Amino acid sequence: MFLRKLYSEPEGLFQPIEFRDGFNLIVAHRPTANMGGSLNGVGKSTALDLIDFCLLGSYKKNTGNRLVAAKDLIEKYMIVLEFEVDGVDYIIKRSAEDQNIVYFSRIDAKLEEYTLKSLSPILSDLIFLPRDYKGRYLNTWYRNLMHFFVKIHKHKTNTFADPIEYMDKVALRQFVCYHLFFLGIDNELLYKNNVLVVDHKKALETRKSVQEVAIESYGIEDIAEKRSQLQQLRRDLRKLEQNIEDYKLSENYSDAEEEANKLTATVKELWLENISDRNRIKELRSSIADKTTFTTADARRTSLIYEELNKGFGLDVRATLQDAIEYRKKLIESRQNFIQSQVKDLENRIAERNVKLNKAEEERSNALSFLSARRAVADISEAYLAINRKRSELSELESIIATNDRVERQILEIETEESKLNLEIKDFVNGIQASDVEKITDTFLDIYSAIYKNEDRKPSFSIDDKMTTDSKVEIRVKVPSGLSKARNQGRILIYDLTVLLTMIKNKQRGPRFLIHDGVFDGMDPEHFNNLYIFLEEALHTGRFQYIATLNESESGGKGALSGPLADDARVSMKQLIDESVLDLTPNKKLFGEQFDD
Repeated sequence: MFLRKLYSEPEGLFQPIEFRDGFNLIVAHRPTANMGGSLNGVGKSTALDLIDFCLLGSYKKNTGNRLVAAKDLIEKYMIVLEFEVDGVDYIIKRSAEDQNIVYFSRIDAKLEEYTLKSLSPILSDLIFLPRDYKGRYLNTWYRNLMHFFVKIHKHKTNTFADPIEYMDKVALRQFVCYHLFFLGIDNELLYKNNVLVVDHKKALETRKSVQEVAIESYGIEDIAEKRSQLQQLRRDLRKLEQNIEDYKLSENYSDAEEEANKLTATVKELWLENISDRNRIKELRSSIADKTTFTTADARRTSLIYEELNKGFGLDVRATLQDAIEYRKKLIESRQNFIQSQVKDLENRIAERNVKLNKAEEERSNALSFLSARRAVADISEAYLAINRKRSELSELESIIATNDRVERQILEIETEESKLNLEIKDFVNGIQASDVEKITDTFLDIYSAIYKNEDRKPSFSIDDKMTTDSKVEIRVKVPSGLSKARNQGRILIYDLTVLLTMIKNKQRGPRFLIHDGVFDGMDPEHFNNLYIFLEEALHTGRFQYIATLNESESGGKGALSGPLADDARVSMKQLIDESVLDLTPNKKLFGEQFDD
């Protein structure tokens, strides 16, 4: 991707900027020595903001957003950027008035309307989608990837970004994925690590939340106690449900109390009748036991008395008494049969009553149970409220326990996978040292040596494993501490150029430009001159664009080199101004009027 042209529609908001291969400098200077006014605030960084704006940069109303501050000046214009990707020219237009809408197409086609969200993955794939890369690339990374190539100072901020962690609010483990992608090194393992770390953190947070809810809602801190409470809730719920069911059954009677009274009277009546019949049986059986005491021997003794008076009369008396005895025996026998028949009838009637009595007692018991249920659940609506509360409490506790169990399992699975992945990452880092890292280091040292020729102390570039951190990998860029008063800017300059040239060598898809705002602040003029020569020579190995801002100053100062360029330098300040893609002065600001940059 190469930038072609930046301008406004309609014309007049700012001077159109046409970009070319190599050095593209935006310079702030004073055409005459007696011209007053600051070189800061003329619009250098704002011009870069406009490029970033067209590349879907943020337009949030936060401190330091120069475009939001300049809204009254720019909202009536479209900001237009023309660029090239794989030999094809494209155009993109965006307005501050409706900054969520973007117009985009090939330059020879009809413009189409997009939202920021819909165009972002399209631009990402157009610019970054790799052809033969083995690692991981996501088109949701677009702005994070583009931000590496577009580094612009925030308003009134003097510190420059770190070369590796070049954005705020992004984890180092994610940066590692981006940098390996830029350098053409397989980032699959580090992408997996990032996903696992995120999942692990979420799982730990979820477990903490579950435990907090358990403590706040139930006052319990361990899972065993939770399970015990769960069992108690289930028992309470079953008891309530049974009471409700009993209450519903009792509604089958119009009046359970009256029914219970009737059944009690029936049982009492049956009991009394049975008692009466049992007494009757006892009496009948007792009567059967009564036998005559006048025996044949008694008749013989009686007849002997009469024989003493008259023998014949005595014999007649004996015969008569014997007949009477026989008759009485027959009479008793007949009475026994009758009584036994009566007893059997009574016993049958008692047995029939017992059947009725058992049934009546069972019905009476049910009626009394219903009445008991009514007393236990006097108000059915209150009972339903109670049961719903129990069900809700049970459901919540079951959910807490199920979630806790699921999260605990997830944490164990993640930790197991992390342990396995850590070994793979360690082997991976060791494996790339002799190939990828060595080649990148050579490029890094070549750039450093070309710019800082007289510096004996050497910088270092390394990719090492650091398993004690979330990122698992550390990418280190070190330069000598005395390099300049802006040591960190030197690190960024060398490393960013290393990435850009590595991408060119690897023929990777992506931007072929770097935008550096304020990176030359305080830079030694000799080092700047060497950089200029290096970039000229590097163009012979592949096309690229280096876009940067610079303030002219003979004695140093904010945004300027630390001093004047030497007379024998390859380039002079006048030449830099003449070759610049945009020159601004205190009297010729970007938007043609006073504006705090």
